[in-house]
Amino acid sequence: MSVKSRTGRLVVLGAVLFTGMAFVAGCGGDSDSGSDDFVASANTICADYRAQSEAAEADFTAAMDSGDLETAATVFEDQADAMSAAIDEMEALEVPSDSQENVDQFIALSRDTADVTLEAADAIRNDDRQGLEAAVAEGDALDAESDALAEEIGLTDCLSSEDEA
Repeated sequence: MSVKSRTGRLVVLGAVLFTGMAFVAGCGGDSDSGSDDFVASANTICADYRAQSEAAEADFTAAMDSGDLETAATVFEDQADAMSAAIDEMEALEVPSDSQENVDQFIALSRDTADVTLEAADAIRNDDRQGLEAAVAEGDALDAESDALAEEIGLTDCLSSEDEA
């Protein structure tokens, strides 16, 4: 089945949600001032990325509605670039030593998510539903890991959208 079909579009829209939000999960921190500063900065990065991702979702939906797989794939590639830039920004933050392990896990998961986003873009461009479904499944698994970290730390702006209250 083509990703241009109604069912295919729903699968792809699910991929947009994971792509837009999988990045914004999981960082480190505790209750001291340094951790509070880190968490506040990380949440700002998450919120900024979320806003950009939501705007990209409209572009993606318009491309899919018009059957323009090339543009839809390009939106995903642009999201991967934006995700990488946000990861780099967060990586540059001063991290409290007791949070470093969680931040390192976050960085690794986020970079993996950016790679999966590029895989999804290729699948969309090639009208490859199986490839897209595989990327969505991998993205969902990354979301679960990232959300577990975010919940452990208590970062409300860094949870995947489906997990928010």
